[in-house]
Amino acid sequence: MNIFLRKARLQAELTQEELASELGTTAVSIWRWEKGKVPSPFFRAAICAYFHLSSTELGWPSLREGARPLCRNFSLSSLLDPAIPLQPHQFVGQHLFLRQIEDLLCTVCGPQCVGLIGLVGCGKTAVMQQLSTASTIQKKFIGVFWASIGQKVRPMRHLQRWARLLGLDSLPLSLSDAQDRLRAVIGRTPVLFVLDDVWTPADLSSLLVGGPACRYVLTTRQPGLARQLCQHVMRVQDLTDDHAMDLLTGDLPKGTVRAYTQVLHQLIQSVGKLPLALVLMREYLRREAQSPRQLREAIARLANRNERLEIPDILQMETPWQSRSLSASIQQSERRLSSPARAAFRWLAQHFQDRPFTASEAAALVHHRWLHQELDDLVDAGLLRWSTPSLYQFHPILAEYTRQFIPKQRQEQALPDPWLLP
Repeated sequence: MNIFLRKARLQAELTQEELASELGTTAVSIWRWEKGKVPSPFFRAAICAYFHLSSTELGWPSLREGARPLCRNFSLSSLLDPAIPLQPHQFVGQHLFLRQIEDLLCTVCGPQCVGLIGLVGCGKTAVMQQLSTASTIQKKFIGVFWASIGQKVRPMRHLQRWARLLGLDSLPLSLSDAQDRLRAVIGRTPVLFVLDDVWTPADLSSLLVGGPACRYVLTTRQPGLARQLCQHVMRVQDLTDDHAMDLLTGDLPKGTVRAYTQVLHQLIQSVGKLPLALVLMREYLRREAQSPRQLREAIARLANRNERLEIPDILQMETPWQSRSLSASIQQSERRLSSPARAAFRWLAQHFQDRPFTASEAAALVHHRWLHQELDDLVDAGLLRWSTPSLYQFHPILAEYTRQFIPKQRQEQALPDPWLLP
């Protein structure tokens, strides 16, 4: 562990995310460096300048005068983006799906842009992490550039990092000029751009800097947005029961798994086999269950739906890949809904939480002729899915969220008169 860098950051009263923002990198990179990984010459120089400390004072080898981070030789090792997040847990259950994406991206006449869709926490980012370092991708593309976008979009941050990977000292301040500069450098070099958590068309257009040999793959919760931006759209597949059990129990002692197999299966079904929920529950059990009594208490606590939605708060931890609870992640989508769609979200989830339903079946209960529009809004927000072309269904986690986090008075204030009928 690099105690010198950590001490400098804490004395400056900065979080890992805040320091990453100042340096134009990611919180994952700061986390790696504090764990002992030596940064590239470029970032060593940037950190030294920021804290007014020498490289040796920060526990690293001395920097050569005028050292540059990378030379522009387009080797894979120099063009593998350090912003690609670490894979914090074993990749489970999506290997066939991953190969399908690889084949699509590596096809000569394949689509320029591929979109991955799915509910919050379904494993989109984990698939992209695995894809970014897959051997077939490394053979096909000279490099992989990553951008974690989210709702706070700062495209120049990603463009500046990509420029440094390409050996450029700096980019023009104008976004359009910076894009033109990168396009000229990349030219016909085959690069894969991985854009994670896209929310608007502008998120993609601001990062379109590749040439004709480049490919883009993006993840989004919004099926409509993916169809708008991409030539090919794929939905992340649900885990099987066996794969879900493997993901939940990967770090747990085998004796524990055998003793609580039935209870663990019930937990898996209660969260609808959602990968993010399974990983959070596994971390909770691994950290809290230090004795048989503690294990029983931890499992009993996870049986409480309110606790499951707030697991990171229970653990009181913050890691680069687990900075949000399930409820906070769902809230990002729920807040973007119109008032009628949010009201429909709560009402429908309460009435149809355990079974599929048709649009006509739901409309008949409330005599609401505009229900189709609200159903479309919920599907496009990633908060409702089609189980078949004519049937809708809520994920169990989303139904739990509506019961706990959308108060009834908020629903009723937003509802048009037909929704208020019994």
